[in-house]
Amino acid sequence: MTGHDLADSAGLFAFSGVSQWRHDLLDNRTTRPSQHDELYGHAEQLASWSQEMFLEHVHADDRSQVLAELAAATVLGSLDMTFRVVWGDGSERWLRSVGTTEYDSKGEAIQMAGVLIDVTDSKALEARVNELTQRQAPVSQLVGGVVHDFNNLLTVIVGASEALLATAVSVENRDLARIVLAASERAAEQTQRLLALTQAPASLTTTVHPATVVAEVVRLLRPSLPSGVDLHVREGGQQAVVVDRVLFESAILNLAMNSCAAVDGGGVITIRIDDVQMSNEVAISVADNGHGMTPDVRRRAFEPLYTTRAETGGTGLGLAQVQDFVRDSGGTVTIESEPGVGTVVTLLLPAAQFSAAEPPRDGDVTARGGTERLLLVEDDADVRRMALLALRGLGYHVRQASTAAEGWELIQSALGPTTKDQFGFDLVVANADTSGVMSSAELADRIRGVTPDLPVLLTGQEPHLHRPTPDSTVLFKPYRSSELASLVRELLDSR
Repeated sequence: MTGHDLADSAGLFAFSGVSQWRHDLLDNRTTRPSQHDELYGHAEQLASWSQEMFLEHVHADDRSQVLAELAAATVLGSLDMTFRVVWGDGSERWLRSVGTTEYDSKGEAIQMAGVLIDVTDSKALEARVNELTQRQAPVSQLVGGVVHDFNNLLTVIVGASEALLATAVSVENRDLARIVLAASERAAEQTQRLLALTQAPASLTTTVHPATVVAEVVRLLRPSLPSGVDLHVREGGQQAVVVDRVLFESAILNLAMNSCAAVDGGGVITIRIDDVQMSNEVAISVADNGHGMTPDVRRRAFEPLYTTRAETGGTGLGLAQVQDFVRDSGGTVTIESEPGVGTVVTLLLPAAQFSAAEPPRDGDVTARGGTERLLLVEDDADVRRMALLALRGLGYHVRQASTAAEGWELIQSALGPTTKDQFGFDLVVANADTSGVMSSAELADRIRGVTPDLPVLLTGQEPHLHRPTPDSTVLFKPYRSSELASLVRELLDSR
């Protein structure tokens, strides 16, 4: 993308606090619009921008970490770092830079491109929450409200970015839309960590599909795999698990790195995901055809600080951390290994007791529609408008309500005088966080009492989304329009 292209597409990020950038690693030159330099404290755009100029603006205490993040990004292929910058008047701002690395035909990093976001206000909010928590102030309700509002905002941003991704003509604009989508969904994870500041560590758990986590780990790992190592993923499982996502990613990464060392520069690594129906568990295994373990090594593998790779930097902590994560998640971990044959490490995690939407892969932004009659209950006007556009655009007949009580009135008016067959809706989508004299959970209970076969899809915040029954279908905010459309179609088809 040239400087002219950046200027042409700057309208996508015309709102304050966001800018694009593209840095040529070979020429050490950054192409960017004027908003970029404004975020570093310059009223007018500078003649040029280099890495040295960037580092001059970074707070002295953050420079070493920034340099480490940049170096890692050239290997892993993605960048996501938050740092402080110092303006000319001495004031400090927090910026977040999210981007991707481009490589030439030889695999050498040549360019990085992404977006720059001013997160000063978010950092100030986080600091304020920390201060109140340390003073044991009753801020749980306040923080929950902030998370609720922010996730509604993220739902709208995700939906708009997804629409841009579906309609963008140029490759550059599609890439930018993907970057904003990824940044928004990572921001959603941060809101849960913000909420966890006032609660027990268990609140860090969230509902995830193992395939989604594995895909993210594989995306980060592939660029740094040694030549001769083949990495394969076999996805046979459909169930979700409730875990700390960060620790889950770390566990898979640890196992994959161990397998890389085991195949010693050449071999096959296979990550499998399977549902274990008899025990209602999900099995995630990482297998390799490397040198394997002797019985004694296999017996001691989970001991902290025990390693057979001390000379190459092994610490003996990886498998111990994996075991701690699995145990804390209510599961078990096993090792099968033979010298000269290979190793299989299997994590058995309890399956979630309710269904959850699986985020779509990049590019999977369309869904099959229909002409059924839907009721949408959502108190946030912007989220309601986005959902209406998405569902009506697929052909559905949608009536809307801003409260559960209003939704119940619409349902009652559609009820036939004598039989349930005359019920006026085919599916109800209700925000479980809707406030008022009636909650959406109560609405769902009333609907089941009148017509048990009417599907109800609940949307809301994780981990506090109310689940009236174990088999409730839930969609956590922020969600993509395609996730909503896909779940609606699935529920209608299974009715």
